[in-house]
Amino acid sequence: MLIVAGSKKNMFKFDFSTSKDEHEKESGKLEIEWLPAQEINPNLVRTNSLIESLEEKDIKRFQSGELEIKYMSTDYAVNRLVFYDEENIILNTEHSHSDLLPGKYEGGLKIWEGTQDLANYLNKEYSSLKDKSVLDLGCGAGILGILACFKNANVVFQDYNSSVINLYTIINVFLNDFNDPEKFAYKFFSGDWESFTTLRENFKKFDMILTSETIYNVDNYEKLHSVFEKTLSENGIIFLAAKSYYFGVGGGTRQFEEFLKKKNIFISEVVWKFTGGVNREILKIFLFEISTTPN
Repeated sequence: MLIVAGSKKNMFKFDFSTSKDEHEKESGKLEIEWLPAQEINPNLVRTNSLIESLEEKDIKRFQSGELEIKYMSTDYAVNRLVFYDEENIILNTEHSHSDLLPGKYEGGLKIWEGTQDLANYLNKEYSSLKDKSVLDLGCGAGILGILACFKNANVVFQDYNSSVINLYTIINVFLNDFNDPEKFAYKFFSGDWESFTTLRENFKKFDMILTSETIYNVDNYEKLHSVFEKTLSENGIIFLAAKSYYFGVGGGTRQFEEFLKKKNIFISEVVWKFTGGVNREILKIFLFEISTTPN
């Protein structure tokens, strides 16, 4: 099953509505208060109760080759937020058919086209990730991290909203029978990327970072780069799936590659591309000094 992000419901619709006045928004002086990062331990009682309440129609299946990943339907997840999203931020954003509200909600209940692209690429290129430490950055449904679990990796799942982690990511991980922390090594984190890097004592550096559709906001490039720089192991690899250009916002793979060149710490190469509509790519990113070390 191909999850198509190009439908009307799943198109990016940026909503920058806040209590600040229009002048502040237009002048770019709007201050966003980002949520602090925290580690989230699964609430087993609540998680098992939610899974037991699921009917077959509430469970979707993400297909990549022969690999099938089960996940909770977005509609069901949104309905559950009535009980757990105290400020109703995500609920109201979803009901207004907006995918983003900066500093409040970062689209964690959507499965974007880039996730399908990167899942297919990884499934083809890696038969095993045994004993590898993997970060699913901006994980949302957790599809990429769950795929890494199937390939025996140790996975950290990170997304902006704690309610997305609690009521969507964790449910999906457990739906796929990765519910034994003694057998499967995984951790969950929520909050802002800059704050996330201050929690490095909670995990070791990553052999692989997977991230999809996370470069639409140019203002977040510094924070994203900081996560890469501070959490990637010396010989680690980053795979980033995204659109070549995000219309109306200005971000995209070309602009992010230019940003990487200016920072001069990582280099990148395009390892996959799609040009049959809105152009999409997968970038492979690694440390500059590793790429220039003689064999």
